[in-house]
Amino acid sequence: MPRKIRPQYGIDPVQEVSAFSFTDEQRERLFNVLRSVKSNRDDIIAELIKCAGNYIWLRSQNQQKTSRAQQNAVLKELGRLARDLEARLRSLDTDTAWRLMVAPLALNTVDAIPDLADRLDDFAYTAEQALRSGHPKPGPRLQSHVDRAVVKLASLYEAFTGERFSHNPKQRTKYDGQPHSPAGRFIQTFFEIVDPEIRPQALSTAMAGVVKSRRHTRKAATG
Repeated sequence: MPRKIRPQYGIDPVQEVSAFSFTDEQRERLFNVLRSVKSNRDDIIAELIKCAGNYIWLRSQNQQKTSRAQQNAVLKELGRLARDLEARLRSLDTDTAWRLMVAPLALNTVDAIPDLADRLDDFAYTAEQALRSGHPKPGPRLQSHVDRAVVKLASLYEAFTGERFSHNPKQRTKYDGQPHSPAGRFIQTFFEIVDPEIRPQALSTAMAGVVKSRRHTRKAATG
């Protein structure tokens, strides 16, 4: 009988990492791929140092994180708890709901409880989707520190250059799975400096994820 994996909470290790800085040569490499910039160079480097430091901290945490099976157990439990609370809120008797409305730190509006139930429904759905799409079987840890850094770098690229983030995994018409857009070259250069062990194909996958996430956000906003 397989051992049951129990969810664990509050176990992110607290760490300190060494301060990061770019050499003069590395700064020039970054500005060469950024080409024209709208921001002050010192401000740009300060933002990139902050991004690099946060990435290194997250990478160090990821090396000591819970297993995929434990993460899946947490997602499964969160979805179940959210569904359970949603169902209980929707079945409150009117007197109990009213006591919640008039209590100190009250919920303020008559729609507050149904709205909270709707948000719990959304949260439960999100947890269930994360469990289904995130490889529910045990396996290697996700490199979420890479994905987070790419999301941040995509926004920084737009702020630095005034150009829209884009992703192109092709060299002319030939697909090679590596970043070839201007934003992609900037992100790849950043990682060549900060963490050269990350393969270009992994960055390309993360950038494709940014494009997909933004597309879904725009679609949801426009209905």
